[in-house]
Amino acid sequence: MGQDVTYPAARRRQQLNNLHASNEEILSPAAASIRSGAIPPSSFTSSGMVSSVNRSSAPADDDSEMVSHSLLNSTNSMIVDDDTPNNLVSTYSEMRDNLRAIICSSVPYSTITDDSSSAIFVVAYSEERMLREEVNNAKQILVNAEKRENKSEDEINILRAQLRQGETRLKQAEDATYSAAIPVLAALQDNEVLNDGSLDDVFVSYMVLSDATPKGLAIFSDFGRNKKKKALIDELLGDTRLMKQILVAGGPVNGNYGQAMEIYKRILRSSSNALQEGSIFSRLALGTSLEHANPINIFDTQCTIDPVDRYLHYERAYLDGELDPAFENMTAWECRWITNSDASDEEAAWGREMLRNYRPDLIFSNGYDWRYCQIVRSDVRYKRPEWTSTPRTYQQMISGGGQCGPRAWFGRYVCRNFGIPTWGVRQPGHAAMSHWTPNGWIICLGGGSRHNLWGGWHKSWWGNRNAYDFLMEAEARMIGEWSYMKVLRLRWLSCVLGEKKCDIFSPSGFWSALTAMQQKALVMNNSFSRERVAVGQKSRNIWLERAGSPAWTSVHDPSTQEFCRNRIIFVPIEDCRVVQGSGKKVLVFRSFQKVGTSLMQMHQKADGKFEFDIDISSPGEYMFSARVVTVQNEQHPLQLSVTRNGSFSAEYCIDIPYTCGKWKTTPPIKIMLLRGRFTFKFSRDVNSLGMSIRYFQLDPILLS
Repeated sequence: MGQDVTYPAARRRQQLNNLHASNEEILSPAAASIRSGAIPPSSFTSSGMVSSVNRSSAPADDDSEMVSHSLLNSTNSMIVDDDTPNNLVSTYSEMRDNLRAIICSSVPYSTITDDSSSAIFVVAYSEERMLREEVNNAKQILVNAEKRENKSEDEINILRAQLRQGETRLKQAEDATYSAAIPVLAALQDNEVLNDGSLDDVFVSYMVLSDATPKGLAIFSDFGRNKKKKALIDELLGDTRLMKQILVAGGPVNGNYGQAMEIYKRILRSSSNALQEGSIFSRLALGTSLEHANPINIFDTQCTIDPVDRYLHYERAYLDGELDPAFENMTAWECRWITNSDASDEEAAWGREMLRNYRPDLIFSNGYDWRYCQIVRSDVRYKRPEWTSTPRTYQQMISGGGQCGPRAWFGRYVCRNFGIPTWGVRQPGHAAMSHWTPNGWIICLGGGSRHNLWGGWHKSWWGNRNAYDFLMEAEARMIGEWSYMKVLRLRWLSCVLGEKKCDIFSPSGFWSALTAMQQKALVMNNSFSRERVAVGQKSRNIWLERAGSPAWTSVHDPSTQEFCRNRIIFVPIEDCRVVQGSGKKVLVFRSFQKVGTSLMQMHQKADGKFEFDIDISSPGEYMFSARVVTVQNEQHPLQLSVTRNGSFSAEYCIDIPYTCGKWKTTPPIKIMLLRGRFTFKFSRDVNSLGMSIRYFQLDPILLS
């Protein structure tokens, strides 16, 4: 028989009773002490004495407010009054403790934690946490059973059934916890401190000092010996508005506030656009600074990406109209998941040019789900990768193919190139990607559904973070900054009360659990379609409006006048027709480049067939060529069969070059054409890889 992975009912009831009897396990230590009337740890005034402000209720008069402002003013004065190396850590620590005292004296904990609805929420969350532990145990037992050599299929089936039952109960418990949280969250709406932002300056000052740590800030400036870096920290700590912007954008990687400030100031000196308050340039500058506070290396190298150059790269691309129309509305937090690409700036530019040339239809797509990253499914072959040189590059990746890892890398790479926020995804036995859309984040190249083979968001992760936790944050942020501030203030409060950072599945205390529920409430009660981002996709496609611009036209493409002057016969794609039976092996779509009056280009792969007719009035010898673009180095020749007035004339073989995503002309072949109507029929081997064609031309060399 299979091992019973569920707890006996009596045991479960006993555990639940134990949890109910000690709700302080759910409440943070600081909150628990407040409920009991004790003084929260570290709630001291600048003089070192315990503050006399009542912690059990919010300030009820102006005297309380005066205490808070007095503490805040004395805290700010420390920035300039005490910067000696030996005292710097203690100075920052005292600043942090003073700020904590202000918060502890201002938030009415007891009116929230003593409420009956809060107790119900604690009970519901306790049950959910216990069931989650059961499910995790069941998963591990199943994994171990499947690894045994003498495993029994009957036992495996029983364990799987028990796991499904456990997951069903857990889902019910999650719903119950959320329902229990609703009245608690509703009560918080009446709390001015947590809703009107009156305490935000104190909160953000505390969070920066706590996240960066007093020692970390002191080390950055070599304990005050580096006056320039010390001044940078002083500037940061004296600017609550900037600190709030930083925290709303997610804070710097690894708490590297000093490094983020250095980058941010360098960007502001390098670009006047970044100084435009509230603009995409300002948000891009901040997001880039925060994400590159921990250096990012170029793919497969030890070369660090210069964050200022990275910002300037995207600024130029935006101004040149190379990025997605939605880019200009991205938040600073969303910009982080764009500029953290590990591609060099040159390779990012190549990626945009390659897709514009090779598959512009994947750019023109009205839907966001597979815009840009569809190139992975169409052209990054699922096979063992073929790397042709060191270091490896994304150009090699699309040429040589790869399995789930390289395919996911390329998908993330190409989306970021066009300004679409992207996050990595790992799933059991698989690698995938996720990216932003106007209607929320989605998983591509993997399981997006809970019932999929790979388990969807709930069973995915990236680094040390659960994917569902990331999804809840990403989509809650999409509702808008004003709404998301409710989540942040609860999160800040949980940190003030000593609760550890955690994900949505493992809150470390009452307030972090409530934070998760507030975030979930935003997602469940709102639509993700933001008019400011959707750019009117149903009525117009801005990419199509950009196509045909002189900016995209290659200097190598001849004009209509040149064709006529040199008696060149120009055959646009509009004159070609797809041979019946070719299906999706031959596609015709709008091109970015306008050649003469031609606006279309063709994509051919495998054994797709197409043809065109041409009338020759000047018989003689011609050099025939095509303007093509390819992205794989294994190309089969293009077979050409020419018939005259319906009768066979000749066959030719046209070599197709590997153009690395750029437009190039095929090696010309000599063709003898008499007067009359000719039909040019084209085909390739069934194993042929993709090739895009812009036009054909016949250059006369000897006319009779």
